[in-house]
Amino acid sequence: MHAFEWDNRFETGLATVDKQHHHLVDLVNLAGDILLAGKSSEEELQNLFAQLADYAVYHFNEEERLMAEANVDQRHVEPHKFQHAEFLKQVTMMWNSRALSENPAAMLHGFLSLWLTVHILGQDQEMARNIARINAGESPAAAFDAEAGAEDNRISPLLDALERLYMLLSRQNRELAIANTTLEQKVQERTKALEDASQQLVQSEKLASLGRMVAGFAHEVNTPVGIALGAISQNEEVLQHLQAMMKQEEVSEEEFSANLDTLHEAGKLALSNLMRAAELVRSFKRTSIDQASEQSRSFNLQQLITDVLTNLRNQFKRTQIRISVDCPAGLNINGTPGLLHQLLTNLLLNSLQHAFDEGKNAGEVTIMVAALPGNRVHLSFSDNGAGMSPEIAAKVFEPFFTTRRGQGGSGLGLYICYNIVTTQLHGSIACHSIPGQGSRFDIEFPYLLSEANNGSNQ
Repeated sequence: MHAFEWDNRFETGLATVDKQHHHLVDLVNLAGDILLAGKSSEEELQNLFAQLADYAVYHFNEEERLMAEANVDQRHVEPHKFQHAEFLKQVTMMWNSRALSENPAAMLHGFLSLWLTVHILGQDQEMARNIARINAGESPAAAFDAEAGAEDNRISPLLDALERLYMLLSRQNRELAIANTTLEQKVQERTKALEDASQQLVQSEKLASLGRMVAGFAHEVNTPVGIALGAISQNEEVLQHLQAMMKQEEVSEEEFSANLDTLHEAGKLALSNLMRAAELVRSFKRTSIDQASEQSRSFNLQQLITDVLTNLRNQFKRTQIRISVDCPAGLNINGTPGLLHQLLTNLLLNSLQHAFDEGKNAGEVTIMVAALPGNRVHLSFSDNGAGMSPEIAAKVFEPFFTTRRGQGGSGLGLYICYNIVTTQLHGSIACHSIPGQGSRFDIEFPYLLSEANNGSNQ
């Protein structure tokens, strides 16, 4: 199933631009197909990146030609051209840094999904409206001012939030490219110690995890945004019909009332879906900021677990895996939330892949949290999946150990969990597993109490 289906909501009214955008939708879906197929080959990635490069050169030249011919105001042209140049830089950096990512197709799919939503629904449709106003006789400056003043307060905050997420992913890509260059220089200078190499791999896995999260978020947010846009479009049609009715000498009270009811229902539908999209944005914003930062702050542990589950909803929603959480609502602590995000994400994906065979099998995951004396947290993560033999359970925290080597497993997921708990949280983690009965990870770590004790710090 494709993440994006082309429809008139993506149209700008400029035939050549819309045709090229349709091709970009096809490339996004191609990246999604590669992602769903599992491990991508170098040939598939090379073909996809080559098509992107060809698309960018031709499409951006076409848009900039149209803006120049219409003499679009430079206040729109300059940031528009900057985003074109930034897109090319990001694609180049992702290609050069693909070896550092566990799944380059996932990172690319997330990047393209955000670009598609932000650039087409934002800048390109605004460009088309500017050109239409100029062709209708308005001056370029007046056309720009009119568009700026006509900003839709129901949609623009969401597009602004998505643009910030896009810039966050762009920054992560730049950091990954810098890390790749630095790694190559160090390899040329000397053979790195095992500990340094492991840290680089851990960082790469964290960036790959963010890429997977972005892809899932883009897929999730597309549905409520699409419904809201459809409802708003319906309201525009009803308003036009009401305006026509008001010009008539006689108006049917029943028909007028029916149109008002339609406006009310469509408005409620748009509002509820925009609120749903906004909540997804807030959850993703908290998670993405926390994963990009290693700074300590005050946070609510229950809210953090909820955010992790929200960001992984796309991976679990088509499975028969039930996730239950038992965590004190008022447990507010000071610490580094990004570390716990990464820990829980890796444990959940490990259960999905290994305990439940990539979600093919049904089952249950249970997360239980308890505050212990001496300001310590006990976190129990368990599943009732396939389980492990004692020999395998004894090795799960070793770097590069995996039972899915031929299926794309890196052997770093649980090693990263062990590293986070023991080195960064200064705690302990133990694995208990029985074949056919599931696995349990018992985690303990110290924490500092937050001054806020009611969850309001979130």
